[in-house]
Amino acid sequence: MRALLTLIFLCATLHAETPSEALKRRRLEYPELTQIVELAQSAPPEFAARALLRVAQSGSLRDKEWKRELLEQAFQTAASARTPVARHIGNGMAASNSREQRIAEAAEVGLDRLMLQSQAVKAMLTLNPKRARGLFLAMQQPAPVRLRCEEALVEDPSVYFAAATAVAAIAFTPEERKRDEAALFLNERLQRLTSPVEIAPAIRMVSAASRMMTAAQYKLLTSSLAAALERISGDNRAFGSTLPEISREMTIFKGNELNDAYRQFLVKNMTGPRCADSDLGDFARSAVSDFNRRTEAAVTPIKLDDTKPSKIDAKAIMTGSSNKAEEDLLSAKLTSLLFGGGHAALSDGQKNTAEWREQFSDVFHNIEGIKPAIGESEALFYYRKGDALRGLLLIAPPGESRDRILQEYIAFLKASNFQQESLIEWFCMVESLAEDTRSMSPAEFQKMLNAFEASGHTVLSLYARMEKLIPTPPSWAQTGQ
Repeated sequence: MRALLTLIFLCATLHAETPSEALKRRRLEYPELTQIVELAQSAPPEFAARALLRVAQSGSLRDKEWKRELLEQAFQTAASARTPVARHIGNGMAASNSREQRIAEAAEVGLDRLMLQSQAVKAMLTLNPKRARGLFLAMQQPAPVRLRCEEALVEDPSVYFAAATAVAAIAFTPEERKRDEAALFLNERLQRLTSPVEIAPAIRMVSAASRMMTAAQYKLLTSSLAAALERISGDNRAFGSTLPEISREMTIFKGNELNDAYRQFLVKNMTGPRCADSDLGDFARSAVSDFNRRTEAAVTPIKLDDTKPSKIDAKAIMTGSSNKAEEDLLSAKLTSLLFGGGHAALSDGQKNTAEWREQFSDVFHNIEGIKPAIGESEALFYYRKGDALRGLLLIAPPGESRDRILQEYIAFLKASNFQQESLIEWFCMVESLAEDTRSMSPAEFQKMLNAFEASGHTVLSLYARMEKLIPTPPSWAQTGQ
């Protein structure tokens, strides 16, 4: 095999490879990586892009040209991802077990369009900075929607500004910097700001730019940021959810930089209509105190009267379960299986009784028979039955009982219609199952991966192949995006 590869490489030096020749060579040199790439072609765009990014950044892939092609393909594929940007729960809202909380948790998986394309851009910077810049310019800058107080989910465009910062730092030549092109590139991003949720990441971008800009270029950026602060208002949900972060980031500015504009931003947004469930009151007092202390006599202090809202608006609407009585009954049964009427969890040995196995079997059949209630949405049914299966899986001792639950769980995931409605939310439960089995033992995790791979479901099979060949690093080893 080594002699054959050497011959192929020698021939490649004599003439340019055709696409079919490159594919044959890659299949010989990287058979497993090629399998993942080919399997990704039939996956939904979110998962295809994720797989291509993982392969491109694999430590075993040394073919730089193929890396570049994979990143290009990942970027273009991600453009078809159905979720444009991650969203999280706004401050002050109790969201436990709501659909909105589930959406926010699913966003942490990182399968939205903005995250995937930003990752492709940043990875391309190490291979071809000029092309990375071109890819970034092909992205759509987020334009966060203006929220009503009834809406609980707030967009998070921070990865876009982090990518812009990286592009500005690497993808401009010294001559282009002298012509102000890097500064103008960042300034264009600032001129398009429309929402409070963009302010904190934009400040971080400007702060990072201060280390690579002349005084005149930096002044251009702070002037544009000041103009954005002066014009942005009228979205109390977004303002209340991002004010603590904005207040922290504003401490980077010294002297009189942005003080007047920031004061206007605070007063204008604090005195407008306020969402009834917002924690803005406490945050506002803290932000005002920090502002007055930092600016001292440089500008007119903000008084408490300057923070009173013009009116109190509505609360966020949360979508919760309509089958709480049934869920409470099932929860009691699971608790009985776990503790057996005591205060400490039963050991696997204590579960090895005919009585416990019979009780377990009864609960399993109850969960197996869960059907959608009249009028229940596909989402709430998916979470209700999925949570029940997960709870029983965590209680089951290793062996036949756990294996039965695992097979039922995977069959449920495969058959769920919810993946057509919200693929990322559906996949969040897949990742939860993976984390649960990983925490049990390497053998249980491997068993789950084998079941995924044999499932005949494209996403599950692709996930299993990637985890076997390119394992996800443990959480403590993962860096922020």
